[in-house]
Amino acid sequence: MSDSYGCDSTRSISVEEGSELKIPKGISPNNDGKNDVWQIEGIYQWSDFELTVFNSINELVYEQKGKETAGIYTPWNGFSTLKNQTLEDGEYFYSIHSKNKKRRYTGVLIIKSN
Repeated sequence: MSDSYGCDSTRSISVEEGSELKIPKGISPNNDGKNDVWQIEGIYQWSDFELTVFNSINELVYEQKGKETAGIYTPWNGFSTLKNQTLEDGEYFYSIHSKNKKRRYTGVLIIKSN
């Protein structure tokens, strides 16, 4: 099938989606339906993401790795699977890294239940 100019070939163009993330600054895991989980927008683009969260004395309290979850991110509710407890209110330090995207985000996450 040809177009009106007699051309019968096509070309496909693939546009890679951006690799920027939208990272909330805090969560309030009090089951009120508002900000109960840490929902990081855009992380689905990072199939190899590595997410770590540390407390104020530099203890690892949470981690999630895309390579272990087939790139699927599960929003975090402030429960420390490493300490088997709900974390206290306060400031926590996070790092999100992707070798494929050659990107790293670091920052502070505030947890406030009340």
